[in-house]
Amino acid sequence: MYANTVQILEVSDESPQEGGKRILLDSGGSETDVNGRPYSEWALVNEGNGRPRRVCLGLRRLHDPKYGGVTPVPMGNRHYPIPAYSLAEQVEKQVRTLYGEHNGYVHRGHHITVSKDGNKVFGLITMESPGLDGKGWAVGWRGSVDQSLSVLFAVGVNLWMCENLCLSGDATRIMRKSTANALRDIEAGVLSMIYNADSLVGNMLDDLDAFKSARLDQTRMAELVGRAQYHGVIKPTQANRIYKEIHKPTHAYTPEGDTVYDCFNHFTYACKQGGGDRMFQQHGNIHKFHKDYVLELSPTQIQVPLGLPSPLDVSSIHIVDPDEDYNAF
Repeated sequence: MYANTVQILEVSDESPQEGGKRILLDSGGSETDVNGRPYSEWALVNEGNGRPRRVCLGLRRLHDPKYGGVTPVPMGNRHYPIPAYSLAEQVEKQVRTLYGEHNGYVHRGHHITVSKDGNKVFGLITMESPGLDGKGWAVGWRGSVDQSLSVLFAVGVNLWMCENLCLSGDATRIMRKSTANALRDIEAGVLSMIYNADSLVGNMLDDLDAFKSARLDQTRMAELVGRAQYHGVIKPTQANRIYKEIHKPTHAYTPEGDTVYDCFNHFTYACKQGGGDRMFQQHGNIHKFHKDYVLELSPTQIQVPLGLPSPLDVSSIHIVDPDEDYNAF
């Protein structure tokens, strides 16, 4: 199956396991290829041209001829399709280099799904950071070889207790369309984003702490769902799922269950079932929506000492897709 120059030295499935089931990145695709082999399979290989290196074997089998895959075909004169394995390996390399075990971080897995037509790919690296009290990093990415999606990367916070993905709006960026020199620009962009991930994640955690300090009863939560639907943050079917979460929560996020933090998690939990091609932007919009709501509250409604630096500076927030930005409605 593999070219004669390829020697597989070690194979591992990086799909994260949590409580007996995978941490889901619901993209409407598949975790395995037609032969039942996981796309999240990685390998240490020797290709006969130097020292062994780590490759995403699952995606190499999809797009690399040396591993039995098919090279993506350009869709036009200016289109340079980026193979899925290039995106996966670039993110994996940067994350492990900057935030590896040598710095106290625990790599929990690299979950990858591919659309049924094999053209779109979605990835999620989950990590546990030292001293974050049960929370860890999430580095999400997506791409396509048929121009259906721009390349996008995001840094966020993954809440292990409920397998909930939270992506911060100000940490979300579309890096590049698949044109000339795209892979070079993506490499520089990913390095910059992941290098600054420490502060991005810190800001996200500050926001979550502020959400916990703002009280919100179930009636006001329901009103916020209607407001979010009106502004295009969520869709009607998602609103119905959020209403159910408010009435009967799947998880207990705080002891009382009456904070903006609880509402925020009801939103993100219910919206996990959306397609992966829009999930990144929508989670960013949900985060921004709740931040804006907290900014509207009077100081007496937020249980934090006055005079402290505000963690809710929204001046740098940029939602990359105007079709998904509720302010555009």
